[in-house]
Amino acid sequence: MAADPLAAPPAPPASDFFSAQDAARWRARRWLVVFAGCVVAVVGVMVVYVALVSTWVTLAQSRDTLPWEEALLAAPRDLMLGTAVVTLLMVIRGTWTRAQELQHGSDTLALSIGARAVSASGLPPAEKQLRNVVEEMALAAGGLPPALYVLDGERAINAFSGTSAREPFLVVTRGAVDGLQRDELQALVAYGIGQQRNGDATLNLRLVSWLAGLTVITALGRALLRAPAFVLRRGESGESVGDFGKAMLFFSLPIAVAGGVVMLIGAVGGVLARFVRALASRQRIYLADATAVQYTRDPVAVRDLLRRVEAEPDGGTLSAAYAEEFGPMLFVPGVRRLCLRTHPKVRQRIARLEQPVT
Repeated sequence: MAADPLAAPPAPPASDFFSAQDAARWRARRWLVVFAGCVVAVVGVMVVYVALVSTWVTLAQSRDTLPWEEALLAAPRDLMLGTAVVTLLMVIRGTWTRAQELQHGSDTLALSIGARAVSASGLPPAEKQLRNVVEEMALAAGGLPPALYVLDGERAINAFSGTSAREPFLVVTRGAVDGLQRDELQALVAYGIGQQRNGDATLNLRLVSWLAGLTVITALGRALLRAPAFVLRRGESGESVGDFGKAMLFFSLPIAVAGGVVMLIGAVGGVLARFVRALASRQRIYLADATAVQYTRDPVAVRDLLRRVEAEPDGGTLSAAYAEEFGPMLFVPGVRRLCLRTHPKVRQRIARLEQPVT
């Protein structure tokens, strides 16, 4: 059987840092190609939409009866090229803007989601234990401890790690800090540090910025859809709308319709974004679980942690909007989803850990 050209190379040992970095760069290039294909799809759908609208306008204005196919072929090439260029620039700008936000340093990123830095002294017992565990697991991984943050507003058991401006960081929820036993906390921290050492933390942040560009079309459609509401709010605020305002309301209706269609096109980008994210993360979750076992030397602790999270009423679900964006970076999914899941099911992860090593 022929080898799959997109199959990832075998994962190197976690102690081989440079090989891990080479494998991470290889994976980043592969997913960049996939991302480029998704961008082409979104741009193509937008161009087709503009071509269809142009064809409809041509048929409506034509005094002669033109076949639909001829009208479509007569659509202005400059208009379609301009649509493709503008759409592509919007995607690139959305990607670049999010990438810049993520590279401002771990403090900026953590504070933007409401996390609090854990100081090195004067800590309550639970946070002191967390810092000690982070230092222990970093030593087991052969590296320096990452910057440490706590999400005080999240009572679910979860955590995620990343690398911002070449500085690794680890964010742990308050529910995990207060609710886990020491061995379970070791497993959670080891999972996050394992993602960093395997290169997945950097790749996940790159995916966040790339996929932000794919969903920027939805924001444009949402803004256009609100055009009539903007005109109506002016009338409700006591301003005299007058004939000009009525004309604005009349012309805002087709703009809103166009905005709805653009939102549907943006939904294509959203589905592609979730598909790429799910495809990129699921197998890497198994590797992070195995790395956590390697660092803790306690497979029972990792399995117990997974069972503990599965038994919780919220199942690790987070309350804030970043749970969707940072999904692959989390220990367990931050949102509940029936399809395009970023993580294998907990029972599948436990079964994989219980497989005998050959």
